[in-house]
Amino acid sequence: MAYRTNPTAVRAITNLPTTLDITDFIIAASSIVDQVETCADGDLTDAQLTLIEQWLAAHMISTTIRPQINSKSIGGASESYSITQAGLNLNATPFGTQAMALDPTGCLVSIYEGAPSFTWLGGADLDD
Repeated sequence: MAYRTNPTAVRAITNLPTTLDITDFIIAASSIVDQVETCADGDLTDAQLTLIEQWLAAHMISTTIRPQINSKSIGGASESYSITQAGLNLNATPFGTQAMALDPTGCLVSIYEGAPSFTWLGGADLDD
């Protein structure tokens, strides 16, 4: 199956080593971007979809295996790390934030984070 992005493109923004297999993250991101493409109904170009897939894959990697630096000291040469919990929204990483910025339709947020929904249980005629 062909995907829009590739490991080289994702590694370019994440600085991941080439020894790490990130194929599953690209597959997962691609399946979501397929839904985004359907939702957007032609309002996103192939280039936009490719970039969204690239940044979304990086986000998924970051929330599962890549530690995030949350503090850094130069004088004492210390760093603190935390691992972002999987399942957090796209704002949890800079990669997710960029993926959202690349989607002016809002479909990515709606699909990835789940849009609130409701079911109307009333009658069909609202004027009564």
